[in-house]
Amino acid sequence: MSSRTSALVGTLLLSALLGLLLAPAATAAPTVSISSDQPDPVVGETVTFTASDYGECTDESFTFEVDGTEEQTGIYLDTFDYAFAEAGNHSVKVTATSPADCTATPKVATATLSVTVRDGVSGAIDVSPDPARPNETATLSVTPAGGSAPYTYAWDADNDSDFDDGTDRTLPWTFSANGTYTVRVRIQDSANPKHESVVTDAITVDDTAPPPPPPPPCTKKLDFALSELTTTGCFTQVGT
Repeated sequence: MSSRTSALVGTLLLSALLGLLLAPAATAAPTVSISSDQPDPVVGETVTFTASDYGECTDESFTFEVDGTEEQTGIYLDTFDYAFAEAGNHSVKVTATSPADCTATPKVATATLSVTVRDGVSGAIDVSPDPARPNETATLSVTPAGGSAPYTYAWDADNDSDFDDGTDRTLPWTFSANGTYTVRVRIQDSANPKHESVVTDAITVDDTAPPPPPPPPCTKKLDFALSELTTTGCFTQVGT
């Protein structure tokens, strides 16, 4: 290769290298992420949503929407508090917009978070037999609802304000005398953070004998005569 050819090749390579160095850097696509502090919310619980991983600007504008309705917008407002009024499947969307004085062209990024909202934790207490009888073992049970299963339980069956009488869904318990007793059970779900509810019921204890059943209804009326006396009466038919 001649010296002239070598010089020409060197010039072309240098030009190509300078072109790569001076070319504008590719602009990364704008991004934003959204998260919440309660992944398993219940109705009425305030949840904080946070936008993160957005652009290089410090004065981004954020718009939060819930189920397609704008709820909050503003500069620096990258957190948003919201309490859902209804159980079901919902969506929370954030739009992050960079200002014109930060980038040549305002950048817009969006992210959406699906949220399943449940009813709050609740429950109902039952006793068997009902009414319970004094000095005989009765079974207390609670039926939980709402929140996120599985659940944990803590009973206060002796009404001393301490939930230390049992940790199962059912509790065998003996009441000492006739009367009405206050029983409580604390239910916690498995969400993080947890939801809880204290369910209270009044348990009746009574060993009084029930009243006798009423007589059977009159099923047939007969007219009959005794000697020369005619009378009517109500009789219960036995057999056919």
